[in-house]
Amino acid sequence: GLVLAADSAASVEGAAVSGAAQGPTGVLKVFSTATKVMQIQELPVGVLTWGAASIGQRTIASLVDEFENTEAIRGLKRETLDVKHVADSLWAFLTNRSDEVHSAIPTEGRPRSGVLVCGYPKSEFFPEDYVMVAPTEKPIRARPPVDGKQSFGANWYGATDAITRLHH
Repeated sequence: GLVLAADSAASVEGAAVSGAAQGPTGVLKVFSTATKVMQIQELPVGVLTWGAASIGQRTIASLVDEFENTEAIRGLKRETLDVKHVADSLWAFLTNRSDEVHSAIPTEGRPRSGVLVCGYPKSEFFPEDYVMVAPTEKPIRARPPVDGKQSFGANWYGATDAITRLHH
């Protein structure tokens, strides 16, 4: 099986501005209603996010909604599903958006959004999982097969202190 779970907290970071003076950088607001787990259309593909909750004025969830309607995704069918293609396409989509919004900031200095794309390709019995950080790290298999056998277990991303304490 494949389980994706997340909390619903998202923080907005930046510098408070009062009049013409800019204050120190830090957390400006925490929202407790963020969408961090999504499904790509009706396909057996899930998306989980952590880190920067937005690129510019758009949340990652709203960008994933837009991504679902791109040509790269619109025509996908379960029978021909390639999860790596979905992950690579989503990374390119989010990175292009980051390039548009943050063109004046070098890539390494931009806000980073972690994304996990998981799903069941074609008619496979085991899922594939690809982890990425937009815009700096392209998708790679989170749990690749080892010696031709599936690798199972739990992976945690984002602020993991609470779940680590609970698990142990």
